[in-house]
Amino acid sequence: QKEYDNLHYLVCESFQEGMGSTLSEGLRKIGNRQHVLIHLVDMPYINGFHLKYLINHFQKNTSLALVSSYKRQSAPPVMIPQQLVSMFYDWKGDMGLGTFWRQHKDLVEKLELGVPYQDIDTQEDWEKIKKQF
Repeated sequence: QKEYDNLHYLVCESFQEGMGSTLSEGLRKIGNRQHVLIHLVDMPYINGFHLKYLINHFQKNTSLALVSSYKRQSAPPVMIPQQLVSMFYDWKGDMGLGTFWRQHKDLVEKLELGVPYQDIDTQEDWEKIKKQF
């Protein structure tokens, strides 16, 4: 196992409350001292190239959240500027960030990634994806 000086993790004890609660706890721990990249591990088509593309685009305007788009469907990965991080401290329940993006369109820019949107939520999803790789 490798050790990374800049890698920190948090075990969310309230994970059963849903994704919103988990995001909120993580963002409170990070604080608003830096910009935040949120990426879910169950998205097999997103690779380092896409993350660099997202980060490079975000650096051109760090005042807006940058949300990935897949044929107009918003989804992670996303970049949240440090000045917006505290807006998520009380995020609760099983809400992802889509609700926030819809409610605060003036704080969001979308970036088309040019890959199909696919996440892996079920065993069936996993079996389907395995055949493609």
